[in-house]
Order: sequence, then C-alpha cells, then structure tokens
Amino acid sequence: MSTVHIVTWNIHGLNSPRKRSRVFRQLRSSRADIAILQETHFKQGKLPTFPHHQFSQWFHACHPTAKKGGVFIAFKKSVPFSVTSSITDPEGRFLFLKGSLANTQVTIAGLYAPNTNQTK
Repeated sequence: MSTVHIVTWNIHGLNSPRKRSRVFRQLRSSRADIAILQETHFKQGKLPTFPHHQFSQWFHACHPTAKKGGVFIAFKKSVPFSVTSSITDPEGRFLFLKGSLANTQVTIAGLYAPNTNQTK
C-alpha cells in the first residue's frame, strides 16, 4: 500500500440515520482509507450499527453517560491495519491506536477538545 488517504472531521453528532448516511456518502466520495470522526455524540453502550460495507474496523471512545464528545476511527477493508494496543479517554475525548499498517508501526490518534471556559 503506497498511499493512505486519511480524513478527519468534526461532525457535530451522528445520532441521525440520515446524517450517518450523508457522512458515509461523503467518505466514499473522498476515497478515505482511514476516517477519524470527532464529536460523534454517542453514549457508551448505545452505539448504532454501522452497515457501511467499505469500513470493516471501527474503534471508538464515547462518554459514559451523556451524548457529548466522542471519537471514532474507522478503517477501510483494504487497509491492512492490526491494532496492538489502544488508549481511550473515559470522557470520550481521545482515542489512540497503536499497531501495524502494512508492516510499519504507527500510532493513530483521534482527539476532540471542546472549547469550553474560553477567556473573552
């Protein structure tokens, strides 16, 4: 695999099936191999099914009790990624995946840093 296309988006929530469909359509048209999605707004244990046939591996960090924050990292079927370890934030703000991508050791990170308590 010579070139890997990585797409990262703040999607402001994926709870609507219609919005999920639009996001997947956009991922397909952008030819993304790895998708990093921030601010997914899912609660832990309340994830919908993702019937997208092109992305076979999904990793996530979600908030335990509220629909806020959240990070997803998805890999296309054709991407030879195998995870060796992962670190997730209990509040759903970051996700680090360490593994091999085509026999090369990589770390892939998805971060969501909300801009609360800003100074004026």
